[in-house]
Amino acid sequence: MDFYKHPDFVKELFARISKVYIEFSEIQKKIVGEPNNQGIHGNPNVRMEKGGMRLCEDVAVMLSPKIYRSFCRPFNDMCLKPFEGGMVHFCCSSAVDGRHILNEVISSPYVKAFAFGSPGKFYNFKETVEHFQKKHVCLVWTDGSLQGQMVENWVETIANSLQEKTGIIFSISVESFKKAQMLMNCWLKQFQ
Repeated sequence: MDFYKHPDFVKELFARISKVYIEFSEIQKKIVGEPNNQGIHGNPNVRMEKGGMRLCEDVAVMLSPKIYRSFCRPFNDMCLKPFEGGMVHFCCSSAVDGRHILNEVISSPYVKAFAFGSPGKFYNFKETVEHFQKKHVCLVWTDGSLQGQMVENWVETIANSLQEKTGIIFSISVESFKKAQMLMNCWLKQFQ
């Protein structure tokens, strides 16, 4: 309600939070010896040579595109700029898959990579990769084979969906070492 009733208050609050976020991140990076423009972003585990910040939009994904554009985007850009950009994330769920704000999020010049949480049930892999490649944003895909789908079939589907083999990182968790080995063997067979 504050977005509508008290927009100036919300913007002032977001500006203060953003300033603290930037200052804290600079201090943390200095302590661990990480350059401002680089980052190791956990879950998914991605090391970025260009883009030292990670932002999670798991709450903002519930907002309308207009509210997101007016209130979140400017402050996200403010947070990402001192670190030469970074990775943004939101989870997909049956309540909201984020489609309504996705373009708003990845159109920022500071968003270098994007990671969905559980995209496989909500987004077509091939279409999503192509969309991200057009936007020049690296897609971090975190889902492996769907339940009941053979690993070999999943890897083949992925390989057939990729016209260009750039602009995507796979950060996939599996339930067993055996499945990890199978996935790796299929992956090497398909991509070597």
